[in-house]
Amino acid sequence: MSSKARGLADLGNAYSDGALSNRNMIINGGMQVAQRGTASVSSVNATYATADRWLMELSGATATEELVSDAPDGFRKSKKAVVTTAFSPSASEYFIPYEYRIEGQDLQQLKFGVAAALGITLSFWIKSSKAATYAVELVNINTAGTRSHSQAYSIDDADTWEKKELFFDGDTVRAFEDGNRTELTLFWWMCAGTTFTSGALNTSWGSQIPANRADGIPSSLANNDEFSLTGVQLELGDTATPFEHRSYGDELARCQRYYYRANASMQNNNPAFGSGYFASTTVANLLIAFPVTMRVPPTALEQSGSAGNYKIFYSGVAANCSLVPYFEQAGCEAGRVSFPISSGGTVGLGVQGVSNSTTGYLGWSAEL
Repeated sequence: MSSKARGLADLGNAYSDGALSNRNMIINGGMQVAQRGTASVSSVNATYATADRWLMELSGATATEELVSDAPDGFRKSKKAVVTTAFSPSASEYFIPYEYRIEGQDLQQLKFGVAAALGITLSFWIKSSKAATYAVELVNINTAGTRSHSQAYSIDDADTWEKKELFFDGDTVRAFEDGNRTELTLFWWMCAGTTFTSGALNTSWGSQIPANRADGIPSSLANNDEFSLTGVQLELGDTATPFEHRSYGDELARCQRYYYRANASMQNNNPAFGSGYFASTTVANLLIAFPVTMRVPPTALEQSGSAGNYKIFYSGVAANCSLVPYFEQAGCEAGRVSFPISSGGTVGLGVQGVSNSTTGYLGWSAEL
């Protein structure tokens, strides 16, 4: 038989082997990218901290999060959350260590809002020190009203990686609005008070009723209870296919649509943050190009908080910044940053801005 006549049965099933691309609607599901850092940090509600695109929701609970090298076969990283104080929530308190948000324009293929709405399958690897029943909730945050759908799953064995697969039917009632705002949010509920657990789990799409969001999950957590997550995939259809492994570069570029951090340490022979000119004798304005077009224009600048971490070069002079760099303006493709020095600049003279230490950075956020 010629090679041209051979079919999939001879070549192996590419779909089963995970070779088809663009199945996974989740960015950084393998927790590869962490522009903000990997070290353990105290969690702040609804704030992105370690793994890109992943945030934590908590009310009343205290926890840390970090990126660790503990993962099931085929993965290298997971996002780990650790409860740092025993947690028995009041009625309205909760602990949601994993949350993920998706733009509406990336969901149109699901055909929600019509009779032909398509179902989706969520698969993920999870490990916990507490074997129990938990829930994942999908929420359509639509301007016409919020609708949700929850599914329960069990962690059967403590401290053991387990793969979970959950199917969510299509919503024939309400479409996902097209655009670049949050339209679908995924919540991994681990503990909550009666406000969210006193009803019956909303196992099909319907108006979001708080009591039905997470019924059946634990009502308390102990100090040092741990949860780790990786290998998250959300895809069209009722079957969980093998995880779509993307290259680190591909995953990083997707993440940089939402957040970009530039590190420019000359000690490590990295390039300058950017180039510009003196707008006055004490302020240099630098234009810094973003590697990909961001979701929306950033409105603020993140930096280390220490002026000594930054300096500028001009006419053979290296001048330390007198204040930390600050935000001027930004579009989706580039941002302008001011680097202040104490004196000595010449208006119109060209400059380069660099980091004066390994900890200097500039960051821009266009997160959902």
